[in-house]
Amino acid sequence: MISETDILKTFQHLVKRSDAEESIIIGSGDDAAVINIKDKCLVHSVDISKINSHFPRNFLPNDIAYRSIAIALSDLAAMGAYPSFITIGLTCDEKKIEWYDRFSKGVEESMNEFNFSLVGGDITYGELSICVNVFGYLFDKPLLRSGAKPGDKIFISGPYGEFHINETQREMIYIGGGAGMAPLRSHIFHLFHTQKTNRKVSYWYGGRSKKELFYMDHFRKIEKDFKNFNFYVGLSEPLPEDNWSIKDKLDDSKDGYVGFIHQVLYDNYLSKHEEPE
Repeated sequence: MISETDILKTFQHLVKRSDAEESIIIGSGDDAAVINIKDKCLVHSVDISKINSHFPRNFLPNDIAYRSIAIALSDLAAMGAYPSFITIGLTCDEKKIEWYDRFSKGVEESMNEFNFSLVGGDITYGELSICVNVFGYLFDKPLLRSGAKPGDKIFISGPYGEFHINETQREMIYIGGGAGMAPLRSHIFHLFHTQKTNRKVSYWYGGRSKKELFYMDHFRKIEKDFKNFNFYVGLSEPLPEDNWSIKDKLDDSKDGYVGFIHQVLYDNYLSKHEEPE
């Protein structure tokens, strides 16, 4: 399987040629490029979102639009820039105009929230993917990845929210993927290492491949030590080297399931549950 890095290398000679232009302050390699236009630095980045890789097939079209744009805009924010305008390249095989109407609502929602203009784009027929080009201007100077130093302060801005365990005996189901499992891990550790709970608890953990799974041994140990805890894993894009064996039923010894973890949970557990709500 060809990796994303391998594909990007085929364009590297074009990037180096572009870097020679005097107007390009920062080229490819950071979160975004910086281009000097009449003494005002224009910041540009591009992001592509594809069905079944970046969002599930049953995602609402307005959510697809909003998510795709927000992800692209985050590169501008990481560079210390604010958005000014974007273009969208949409590849889609939907045949109902209502889908596009709802997609445009998601675009409009993000325009209203982040204060930018839509200045153009293109559309073609094919499997759903969205290419978003974002352009903005620096608040001050570019914030580079290479600029971080040991000892720098890191700040978190709100809203922070709250995430507590309700003190009942009802069954608990945790669902999360990749590094996003960190707060869930804290809950599960508190339940079993601190409280020694006898509540029925399960954790459904998802990733694209085994490379995106962390602390597997920790969860497996809790599952071994506590009969009231079950741990299930689903991969949406398992790699050949994962040697992923697919479960036939919940309690067999195979690795796990294939698919987005929310769908895995529904198909293999909630759809048969007495109280799925």
